[in-house]
Formats: sequence, structure tokens, C-alpha cells
Amino acid sequence: MNLPARLGIDTNCFIYLLEQGGTARAAYMATAVLSDPAREAVTSTLTLAELLVKRYQVGPPSAVDEARAALEALPGLAIVPVDSDVAQEAARIRARSGFLLPDAIQLATAVVHEADAFLTNDSRLNHPGAGIRVLILDDLIG
Repeated sequence: MNLPARLGIDTNCFIYLLEQGGTARAAYMATAVLSDPAREAVTSTLTLAELLVKRYQVGPPSAVDEARAALEALPGLAIVPVDSDVAQEAARIRARSGFLLPDAIQLATAVVHEADAFLTNDSRLNHPGAGIRVLILDDLIG
């Protein structure tokens, strides 16, 4: 499947990429998703918070800075804040789908920033209330 030119990406995809090197998921993220210079990707600053929790729990302080730098250095990735537009869209998505607020924020970020689809590995998000086409990472890998 050809991936869209503008893609919203969920935290779990970055966890695979940055924490599970050598897996099919990490390889797909590196080669199929983030290697295309024509592709633009967007994720919420919530991704950074979710990604850093484990490092604060078990890693040395340098692990936090390293993970943040690795995420921020990914080519073609915009990490965008939760602003009023994202908050309003997240409320709409949550009202229609019953998703937890973090999931609604991730989806809303993709919608507000005009992504063509949202990449996740959480099949629960493939719901009409999401407001955007949802692609499941494991389905793409095959």
C-alpha cells in the first residue's frame, strides 16, 4: 500500500521505532514511513510525554534527553502542540467515539493538521468517530 503524503502518527509507532530496533515494526517505520522525503508526518507533543514516561521510570537522566532528541530529529516529522483547535476537535472525536482523551488528542492533531490518514497500531481507533482514515501498522506490514 502506498502511504499518503501527509500522515498523522500515534505514539505506539514511535515506541516501536525508538525502543524496538531490529523488529519488523521498527524497520517499517524507518524505511516505509519516515524515509520518503516527500512525506510529511505530524504528531502531538503528547507523543513526547508518552514516550518519556518509561525513561523517567527506569533510565538514567540522559535517556530522557536522548529519546527527546531522537524523536525531534526524525525527518519530515512535525511535533505540534495541543492548541484550542486540537482541543475542540479532540472533544468532538471523544464525544462521537468514546475514545480516551489521549487517543482523541492524537487523532485530533492529525485532523487539524490536515493529515490524509492516521497511523497507529491500536485497532480500536479504526472507528467511524475517529474523523480520519486510520491505518493499522501491523496490517500494513502484513
